[in-house]
Amino acid sequence: MRRSILAALAEAFRSRCAGWAAYQPLEIAGRRFDGWVARPGSRPEILPYDEWSSGLRLDAIDWTGRTALDVGTNTGSIALEIARRGAARVVGVDRRPELVEVARHWAALAAADPEAPFAGEVEFFAGDADRLEGASSDVVLALSVLHHLHRPREALRRMAALARCALLLEVQMPVDDVPHVRLDELPDEIADPVPAPTYGLGHLPTRECVRRALEDLGFPRVTDLGPGKLPGREWFLATRSTEDSHPRAPRAGPAGAPRPPPR
Repeated sequence: MRRSILAALAEAFRSRCAGWAAYQPLEIAGRRFDGWVARPGSRPEILPYDEWSSGLRLDAIDWTGRTALDVGTNTGSIALEIARRGAARVVGVDRRPELVEVARHWAALAAADPEAPFAGEVEFFAGDADRLEGASSDVVLALSVLHHLHRPREALRRMAALARCALLLEVQMPVDDVPHVRLDELPDEIADPVPAPTYGLGHLPTRECVRRALEDLGFPRVTDLGPGKLPGREWFLATRSTEDSHPRAPRAGPAGAPRPPPR
């Protein structure tokens, strides 16, 4: 009964959310909610939960007991999924306070589910991915984030510095005839980054560019995990250790939980 009430509350909240707050698919108390996706040159369309979840590459990491920082968390779907997979603590950060409030609401409902308890803590904060500091974690995630930033190179450097074990990226690749550049050739600041859901301002890197950039940032092992379900997105796992041949991030040694970024 309690789970059905939670699902009903989630359904009611979802129906009241504006379109931007219903972007990510989500599962709450066994109820799966579809999201939507805007594909280049077409109108937004429904993104079924099952299709979306099958495109996630989260299995590349054993999340049990880890700390994680989800940069550009949006409404928190990925952060909640990581928490369900056993992470000790997950911090989600997004520059839009309205999305953070939605994520906190989802987290409260998900945490109350008696059949899918979180192993650790989940927190959400409003902040700027370009200015992250003091929030080091075992794993840092940045999924479809870089092409929205004014300072993508600096943001990637900061995220790499915060990742004790691994950096998990979903990167927008060039679509059709969209020009691309190396990450190290990007200007220090992009005056007009790609506004979702529009693509094509010419700072979309190729796979090899992403690999070289991550290796230059101190990740000797970079694994291309393949495409996700969103158009033109490719997943990469960069790890600090080369000892494990399986593309799972190495276990972290003793370390504190991530701290939220400054507000």
